[in-house]
Amino acid sequence: PSVANLFEAFMSNYIKNHLNSEQIQEIREYTFKMAKGLLRRWSIYMEDTETQSLADLAICEANLHFRPSKGAAFTSFVFFYLNIDG
Repeated sequence: PSVANLFEAFMSNYIKNHLNSEQIQEIREYTFKMAKGLLRRWSIYMEDTETQSLADLAICEANLHFRPSKGAAFTSFVFFYLNIDG
């Protein structure tokens, strides 16, 4: 299965139960911009579809480890997983 299919399955199973579609889209756009910035800093070029896949994987990984009770923002977890995936 493709990353897009895995992401959609993940979204339907977990995130959609906690966020509305507008919030999900905002997170995806923000994560895409973070990924583009990191790739540019590392002098790596990727097609936008590949960058979005990387961003989606970081969102999925961050979600697996995110604990709101720890006090960190979800986007901090996403940034961490973008950095280690890069």
